[in-house]
Amino acid sequence: MVFSAIIFVEHPYKSMPKNKALTPPKIPTQQELYDSLMSQIEPELVSGELNHIKEKSAADTPEAFIARKQRYVKAFERYDKEVEKYLAALGDQVRSFKRTALTSMEQKSRTAEEQDLSSLESAMASL
Repeated sequence: MVFSAIIFVEHPYKSMPKNKALTPPKIPTQQELYDSLMSQIEPELVSGELNHIKEKSAADTPEAFIARKQRYVKAFERYDKEVEKYLAALGDQVRSFKRTALTSMEQKSRTAEEQDLSSLESAMASL
């Protein structure tokens, strides 16, 4: 899995203590995502290297140039697939975070309601 280096593979909140604040999944910038994925697919195509491609290919023979071009086309095809996988996994993480946040809010609300009810019952009992 190429994208496992930049996303949580497991649910990030499973073992989170109840008293800690929820932290949403980190969403990288477009360049961070591109470079993270492409560095594992074809390091020559990371954003910092794109300006140097012309220099690198200047000494290529026609056959080497065609081979490089085909390698780059395949790299971008693989990149597209990896981006799709990453975005699907990120969507799962965001939905999971939302569920966890809602559950936490519901629990806090329930606890507050129970405390209010208890206070009300105590006040009524003392009348």
